[in-house]
Amino acid sequence: MRIFINLLRAKVCVSDVISPGRRQCLQYIRTLRALQSEGLYTVYLGETPLPESLLIGDVSPQPASSRGPAEQGLMLVHAGGMRGWVPWNYRVFFGCQELWPVPETVGNAGERLFPEFCHALRSSYGRCAVVVRTNQRLPSLGTKRNHLATASLELPQHPPGDGQGCPPQPTPTITYCPQIANSYGHQLLWLPSHHPHLSPLEAAWATLKWTIINNRKQFTISAVPTVTGYRCINVKALMEAAVEAVSHSKWRLSISRVKRWENHYLQQEGKW
Repeated sequence: MRIFINLLRAKVCVSDVISPGRRQCLQYIRTLRALQSEGLYTVYLGETPLPESLLIGDVSPQPASSRGPAEQGLMLVHAGGMRGWVPWNYRVFFGCQELWPVPETVGNAGERLFPEFCHALRSSYGRCAVVVRTNQRLPSLGTKRNHLATASLELPQHPPGDGQGCPPQPTPTITYCPQIANSYGHQLLWLPSHHPHLSPLEAAWATLKWTIINNRKQFTISAVPTVTGYRCINVKALMEAAVEAVSHSKWRLSISRVKRWENHYLQQEGKW
């Protein structure tokens, strides 16, 4: 009897912990589906780290947490949807410094990147639902918030990586702003922190990184022919090839997988 009571208490505790995440997941899916029914095109915007060991194939025994920007590698920022990658120049950052910037652009890259992205979306797709995943909290929108935006901005009080099964996310490179998104007619949505599989970007990043691993030797040349073992890698060309490896068909497959997960959670709503 005592064992049964303890198990019952454990079940209640677990339900108390995961219920907010489940509600957030359903809330996100309903909001996204409502926006899609209004004709908004769904775009998933995100970033992924590209460690030095991934780029050059040299695994260092030094812990990643103790490495500086040079050892940690690069940060890639890109977005995509059902039609494939967004027709917008992806960004690559080394630490806080943007690589290969456009010569005429000035100012902080993180602050000017999101308005540029929203403008590109408006030109290519019209109004969009922009889904992002980050541990950066959105600022308050005041009292005139749209009910759809309000629903999507309700986040759990605990940050990712606090022992509840979600690893900590890196500091976001992009400064997301719902007001800027709204000014272009877009809606900014937050991907539920415990449900990264609801974004097709996860599959896109995996394909991209496997392409880098399998093709980096083709982009490596001898920097000094007379010095054995001294070689350099054309990172820009390698990343361009890796991005192109995520084809339209792979995007459609990933989107279909995400839709199946969304339908599954909606169907399970009554059991939660």
